[in-house]
Amino acid sequence: MRFFKVFVIGIMFAAALSINAKVLEGDVVDKEQRNPLEFANVSLLHHNVATICDKSGHFSLAINDSITIDSLVVSYVGYSKTILPIVGDEFRHIELSQCPVSLNELHVPVPKKIKKHTIGKKHSSGLVLSVICDGDSLNPSPTKGETYGFEVHSRKNKSWLTKVGFYIKESYEMMDSMPFRINVYDMRNVKTCPTVDFENVLDKPITFLFTKDKVADGKYTYILPEPILLPQEAMIEIEFLENMNGRFFFYKGNMVGKSTWSKSYGVKMWDKCPFSTPFFIEYMETID
Repeated sequence: MRFFKVFVIGIMFAAALSINAKVLEGDVVDKEQRNPLEFANVSLLHHNVATICDKSGHFSLAINDSITIDSLVVSYVGYSKTILPIVGDEFRHIELSQCPVSLNELHVPVPKKIKKHTIGKKHSSGLVLSVICDGDSLNPSPTKGETYGFEVHSRKNKSWLTKVGFYIKESYEMMDSMPFRINVYDMRNVKTCPTVDFENVLDKPITFLFTKDKVADGKYTYILPEPILLPQEAMIEIEFLENMNGRFFFYKGNMVGKSTWSKSYGVKMWDKCPFSTPFFIEYMETID
């Protein structure tokens, strides 16, 4: 899967930027507290170009010189989205305001009668050894901002997300650590593919730090601090927040797996990915 993506997306992205590119840079901070908003999302309004900030709230967005009229869209979970016209290439200091606090149904108690489900990879075995990495100088495909997501449809009963994780083949070249973000979307308005119509329903970011010492028998699991009530039509996404920086994420899988939603480095649109991935999610569903 990753070899295919590195070859196709990497070449397309490099070719698009190699013609003539300019770089938009800036910082994203909390308007009141002045704190940097780490991993905030930054994209173009009218083009399929996007990035995420680093831990200090800084972003660098490379766009083609042919894009002369557009706007920056800056968003962060729990804050109001802002749209700013692009004027020149000066450094931008962007302030976001927190959304009003509301009683959120995402954190309602879980009933006692429930059934557990797992979507995604269920074991460490597979026919093909695959790898997620940053590519190389000829085929750049940074991992930062890459996502993999699974649909959960609970039209009759309520469901709560409880765990996410992945299977990884342990080796001396494996990634030592990686920050991830969990996104939960309402996908009722998703009618086409590719799409930008997922709506994040979280009221605050959910991030976790993977470290290789937490891998047990090739499996890593993150348990959410509290279960999250899912929309009836939900998509749960796991997002890389940094690049691999020379390390590798090896896993065994099959060439074709359960179709997942995926978003690659440098783009804002989600698309369906037919290849197997190492990720899984676990959720609980009420029993009638």
